[in-house]
Amino acid sequence: AGVPVITNATVRFISVQTNGFGGAGTRIFSTRKAIATAKRVLPDGSLQDAELHGTTTESFVNGFAVFSDLTLYNVGTFNLIFTSTEYGVSIRDEFRGTKVRANAFQTLSVLRHPGNATAAVSLSSQVQVELLDAYSNRLTCEYGECPSSLFGYPSSVERRGWSLAPQSDLVVTARVQALGASAEEGASDTCTARSADPDCGCGDHVAFSSRGMGVFECISVGAAAPAYVLSLSAGASVVHTHPFTIKPGKL
Repeated sequence: AGVPVITNATVRFISVQTNGFGGAGTRIFSTRKAIATAKRVLPDGSLQDAELHGTTTESFVNGFAVFSDLTLYNVGTFNLIFTSTEYGVSIRDEFRGTKVRANAFQTLSVLRHPGNATAAVSLSSQVQVELLDAYSNRLTCEYGECPSSLFGYPSSVERRGWSLAPQSDLVVTARVQALGASAEEGASDTCTARSADPDCGCGDHVAFSSRGMGVFECISVGAAAPAYVLSLSAGASVVHTHPFTIKPGKL
């Protein structure tokens, strides 16, 4: 994604000459323009309009139109379509099966935020975070072609017939922080001596991402406070969840 899918794509449309154009034969376009568009191929085989970037209109020069920077920002399989118009008649050709995968890891995005909880009790909702590239594509299976089952797939690429996008299994770290009175910038680490229990506490937790998504199932905070956040990090990316409240536990 974000890299030209094809460089120096050359298009030549040829039309059949008839009487009035100098007799039978062929004529190569030399003064018209060619336009490039894209269609996403959906899992059921249907097509959906897709946004194609770069220089999508080129003039024919000596019978050829050359596209040098056609770029797609989304993951998937696409058909590139080239069209031109000759004397009111639209002519088209297409290049099928262009596959685009996610670019390098850029940032985290929180899918599910924590809910309020009672001190020493696990947060009321699992926290989920996804790994994205610079174009908001999740780093999941190559070209987005994942099987339906989440688990149980063969570890060998040759056996399963598809592969994972690079960096789709990065480790994500979660840390509980107290939120300042008015701004997230005032957050400070408060985990020291506040863990509720060693198995489900507020110390640093890690999630091993699978197909570009990390899930934190057991996080608790031992001290009641009106506003905490989770600081989530992977590589150079750090994001924060929405604030949540920890209520006092039973005496």
